[in-house]
Amino acid sequence: MSRAPEPIRRRIGPWVHRGRRLAHGLQWRLAGGRLRRDPAAMAALLPDFLGLGAPRAGTTWLYRLLRAHPGVFVPRVKELRYFSRYADRGPAWYAWHFREAEGRVRGEISTEYGALPLDRIRDVHALVPEARLVYVLRHPVERAWSHACHELAARSGKDPASVDEQAFVEYLEGDGVHRHGDYAAIVARWDCVFAPEQLHIALYDDIVADPATFARGVLAHLGVDAEVDLDALGLRRVVNRSGAPPIPPGIEAALNARYAADIDALRASLAERRARGGPGPAALPWTVGVGGESRTPSTDSSGTSTGGPREVRREAPPDAPPDGSRDLPRDPPPDTPRG
Repeated sequence: MSRAPEPIRRRIGPWVHRGRRLAHGLQWRLAGGRLRRDPAAMAALLPDFLGLGAPRAGTTWLYRLLRAHPGVFVPRVKELRYFSRYADRGPAWYAWHFREAEGRVRGEISTEYGALPLDRIRDVHALVPEARLVYVLRHPVERAWSHACHELAARSGKDPASVDEQAFVEYLEGDGVHRHGDYAAIVARWDCVFAPEQLHIALYDDIVADPATFARGVLAHLGVDAEVDLDALGLRRVVNRSGAPPIPPGIEAALNARYAADIDALRASLAERRARGGPGPAALPWTVGVGGESRTPSTDSSGTSTGGPREVRREAPPDAPPDGSRDLPRDPPPDTPRG
């Protein structure tokens, strides 16, 4: 089935989303009361796994792959953001989103979860103490730039290349961007509350270089069939291609200087986790090279690793393995009544 032209999708999209929210609201009013009155039924619907982020690190690609897996259920809305924004709606509201799992492994991905403060992580553990956790990391310089391009383009309605450089500088100086890239501190907080073996850490680099191995590692951690036909699940589909322009040299140098110590701290943290049996990458391939240039393993045009460090090319990499597929639209955020 062919897609409607872009102008038509933009025109009717808000009405489609509004209709979905109204339908969800009616369904929640009909079913929510039963879940609130029956704690056992509510607990049986709570998720088995959570994706923690990071933002702009291939999580939409992972979400769509999991959504296509016959043994996995994720809600139609990717980011429920229950623990970061909507906890006041109550656990019955959260559990209701997994009502159609029907025996499959249940879970969700919300990229805000990784940067939650310690008290919120304890709230997560109190509700889903046995949950499996997945955290995808992207080189913090690339992640920050992709995040800035995505957010500023959305706010201004402009192509990222036409956004004023000073706007990028001001955005990237904000604590929010750094908070999502301070991976060592994030991992330490989650490991403080959850057992190390519950948190699977993976690298965005591996989505680009070897998406099949990346996907099978996540699926094995979730306890579902990892030998399925991954191509049938959309392994090579591209989603949310950023279209980011090259990083201006001054901004790149500033980001490298900001994240150099964080990368070293993360490398030490991952080595300690491996010693304690925590799942994660065997090595961290990120460095900051001479002159402040960020370095990662090189990749060819097909996304296959060619080995060895290189200076990062100044065009932004795609947010999933390239195969020429068109981007897919995002689902709207949850907006059902509080009940």
